[in-house]
Amino acid sequence: MTIYFDMDGTIAAYSKVKRDDKGNADFVNGELFRHLTPVQWVIDFVKEHYSPQNVFIVTACPNIFAWQEKNEWLDEYFPEIPTANRFFCGNKDYKDVFVKHLAIKKKWKQNDIVLIDDYHKTIEDCTRQGINCLHPSNISALADKYAIFSK
Repeated sequence: MTIYFDMDGTIAAYSKVKRDDKGNADFVNGELFRHLTPVQWVIDFVKEHYSPQNVFIVTACPNIFAWQEKNEWLDEYFPEIPTANRFFCGNKDYKDVFVKHLAIKKKWKQNDIVLIDDYHKTIEDCTRQGINCLHPSNISALADKYAIFSK
């Protein structure tokens, strides 16, 4: 079993996006991802039930600044997740495709993957692809249903 966790809204709380004078999200100057509050109960649950080697991060990442900030955040708040287990996709609306292709590349069966994500569209799209998905509010079901894969 391979377990993927989204970052924003799943293990890191959302924050308000800084905007430029035209109302566009500023993903360059705002340090949007670096100072997010950890969702500690989710992180603690993962640490308690799963080996970090079996846990992967799959998060949307609009640019190199966000990539750096998200890695810095993980280094500080969830350093148990190895750098090699962190995957960044360009657009959250295509995360299902990213996860599917990642599974093919790694030779993992799609039905042996569980993605924990708060974005309902991603959950629906992945489910259609045959990938198991859970909203973080249902994380205890992960330990119950997939207990064989826990520590």
